[in-house]
Amino acid sequence: GALAQYEQQVLLALEESENAFSDYAKRQQRLLSLLRQAEASRAAAEQAAIRYREGTVDFLVLLDAERERLAAEDAQALAEVELYSGIVAIYKALGGGWQPQA
Repeated sequence: GALAQYEQQVLLALEESENAFSDYAKRQQRLLSLLRQAEASRAAAEQAAIRYREGTVDFLVLLDAERERLAAEDAQALAEVELYSGIVAIYKALGGGWQPQA
């Protein structure tokens, strides 16, 4: 009856909340990894620029390092968006945004 339906809704809400928190944790770990990768690619691009100015590498090496830096920063930005989407999912799973009908 009504009690069984209520219990089912509560269990579903708990499952959605658990999934939202789990997804958020995974997104957080991915972002941390991409932050480290972006920082490493920035350092590599800086080194490539120094070596290019010194004349020890050609321009293609510098371009490749800059391309990798930009790709890493792009991936980082996308991961940040995914993380914020995860926060919204948690908020919704916990009942945020729900307005009782008058």
